[in-house]
Amino acid sequence: MSATIENTVEHRGQGIDHNLPQSAIGQWTDLKLVYDAVAGKLELYVNHRLIRRESLTTMPAVDRKMPVYLGGADRGSQRFLGQVRKVWLGNIP
Repeated sequence: MSATIENTVEHRGQGIDHNLPQSAIGQWTDLKLVYDAVAGKLELYVNHRLIRRESLTTMPAVDRKMPVYLGGADRGSQRFLGQVRKVWLGNIP
């Protein structure tokens, strides 16, 4: 799986990749990507466990409205073959 933030103005992105174990197939998995502009960090959590923390190399910026994709951005196929129970997008003050 991969989680990425994008700067569409500069055409750059930064992501974190993680291979889920075979034991995750058929199981609910909690995934969380945290982008912290103040601390300058990008973090990926799997089942409430920090997998990786990186310093930001790019800051997200948009020059147009952009969709959010869950399960794959290529419209020709769907790589995610599971279910999504809950999605939360927001700012934490």
